[in-house]
Amino acid sequence: MAITASSILSSATLEEFRQEYNKLVSDVSTIEDKNAFSTQISFEGATADAYETILTVDDPTADRTITLPDETGTVLTSASTISATNITISANNSADETVYPIFVDGATGSQGLESDTGLTYNPSSGLLTATIFSGYLKQADDTYSLYGSDSDIKVGYDETTNDAFVIGANVEGAALKLHLYADQADDNADEWLWQIADGGDITWQSKTGGSFATKLTLTADGNMTVAGNLTVSGTTTTVNSTVTTIVDPIVVLQAASGGGALGSDTNKDVGLAMQWYSGSAKTAFLGFDDSVGALTFIKDATISSEVVSGTAGEMIVGDISANNGIVADTFGTIILSGTNAASANAGSDLVLDSSAASTDVGERLVFESGTISLHADPGHESGTFVISDKVKLNGGAGISGDDTLQVEDGEGGILFEDATNDVLIFDDLYTIKKAGKETIWVPASAMYPTTTSGCADLTQVEGTAGRPELKCLDFDPSSDENAQFSVAFPKSWNESTITFKAFFTVSGTNTGTVAWVLSGVAFADNDAIDTAFGTAVSAPPKAHSGTSGDLDVTAESSAVTISGSPSTNEQVYFNVLRDVSEDDQTGDARLLGIQLFFTTNAANDI
Repeated sequence: MAITASSILSSATLEEFRQEYNKLVSDVSTIEDKNAFSTQISFEGATADAYETILTVDDPTADRTITLPDETGTVLTSASTISATNITISANNSADETVYPIFVDGATGSQGLESDTGLTYNPSSGLLTATIFSGYLKQADDTYSLYGSDSDIKVGYDETTNDAFVIGANVEGAALKLHLYADQADDNADEWLWQIADGGDITWQSKTGGSFATKLTLTADGNMTVAGNLTVSGTTTTVNSTVTTIVDPIVVLQAASGGGALGSDTNKDVGLAMQWYSGSAKTAFLGFDDSVGALTFIKDATISSEVVSGTAGEMIVGDISANNGIVADTFGTIILSGTNAASANAGSDLVLDSSAASTDVGERLVFESGTISLHADPGHESGTFVISDKVKLNGGAGISGDDTLQVEDGEGGILFEDATNDVLIFDDLYTIKKAGKETIWVPASAMYPTTTSGCADLTQVEGTAGRPELKCLDFDPSSDENAQFSVAFPKSWNESTITFKAFFTVSGTNTGTVAWVLSGVAFADNDAIDTAFGTAVSAPPKAHSGTSGDLDVTAESSAVTISGSPSTNEQVYFNVLRDVSEDDQTGDARLLGIQLFFTTNAANDI
């Protein structure tokens, strides 16, 4: 309904006021005395039409007052599209209650307000609780987050002093602990505890049997203790300390990878390399020489690929006690000096009493002056020497008149005695054969290709006329090929393992390696020859020089066990194989021969 009443001025007459008031009363329904409205007020607006704005109230249950402020502005409703410029909020810093922060639906424009039960705040404790955070949480330099109700842990970025991320115990005298675990800590082994104590000592602890046990300790002074095994990989481990103390009674060198015994010959020397200086930097070596199988000292050594070479050096020691004799190398000399009865200075008597009446000399025993007095040892003839190589008697060595050297049957010794019958007189330097390592050469001409997977037939290859020609067996690079030969070892063979070297050449210029493998089986009288060979053993693969026709010789193989329980008077068959899966030579390998190494335990075959 349109409003027909008009506004009046203060100068209007009473009649004019009455007329306009009556219009207003008829225009606005439900107006009563004292401007009281029953339920609503209806506003037509500037246009008289079917649309009005109605202001309604709910039925009050008590007196209610709505105050419009003394200011110019627009009233907001729940459907308003206008924005509020300012909202007055009162502080609540102490109430022990859970409140919910308010959010809007969007960043700009008309938005609705809402909260989330997953994000709460307690004004009393200052505790903000959320179920999850996403994205970066940025914190300013030199500021920290505190954890724990007592602010026990301090975390932040120290930009000014140390330029470092900080995790620290925020309680005086307290240790810092970090608990790390995997797999929800389902098992004891999943958990570790890292701790830095007041004072700086660091420990790593793992959970064993339900409780943590220390596995590694690093003190503030730099001392480290490891409770378990320590494995160091790499090329060089450097220990730079004044004294290295090892409590273990045994130090193992050259164990297999991961520990334990070796499975094959590494062809490397094992021991200690000691640096020293005399005019230039030098290296002394004391250790086991793999090539000779003996403890060796080299004063000025050369070490290449963990193989030591050089001349054996002098060692100064006290008494030497040898259960199996004292051995000197080729042309070496045993010099006995001192004042005891069992030793001698140059020019004095050399006296071997009953405890040394049998003297084992490895190479040569040289008597340059003085006399030799030999005393009987129980079970021996007077003055028995057990020798393994040579005895040299110079002038004045105590041999005169009818004195002779006698080799007596069953004794194996050389006896000094006055005898006229059945004697050997040594007028010069003689050699007596000794048991030990020996070789047999088997040329390719003594071999034959196998019927199945055999190499090429024996061929003769001429180089330059008038020069050595080759008798060789050609082995193809594309597949494993075989040849065989047989040997009857001497009776003096110890019937144990043997080793070998392969001699070969290559017709091309490829520098690839060739791998030769040998296996053997022994047959006694009436044995069935149709029997499998023993385990095949390879010599270290040998690279060709790259020049056609150059001689190639492999290093000595590891031990080859001959099957068939070898004994004396037996024939041993060997199978030699080129193992192309273990070499990369693209040309034919021409086998020239095999050098067998075996050990004797007797001086002859009698």
